[in-house]
Amino acid sequence: MGRFIGATNESQVFDASNTNRTDCGCFSFINGSTGVIPGWSQATVEMRKGDRKLIIIPSYLAYGMGTSGSIPANTPLLFDIEILNVE
Repeated sequence: MGRFIGATNESQVFDASNTNRTDCGCFSFINGSTGVIPGWSQATVEMRKGDRKLIIIPSYLAYGMGTSGSIPANTPLLFDIEILNVE
């Protein structure tokens, strides 16, 4: 689940598996790849299969001054993530 952290949109959910009709909201990525924001790569690098974390990603490690879909520029993000598999 992803939430905004900020004065104008505090705790507003922008992505959740229970609302996007997926079983788990799962996706695969490679740490350090261009497919994920830098904060995800940093937060998950030492996680193992079965680990679950709440991670706070400052805006400069998310989308910075850019926007992405419903995510405004300069917005810190909060994610509840779980590692289901590691390859």
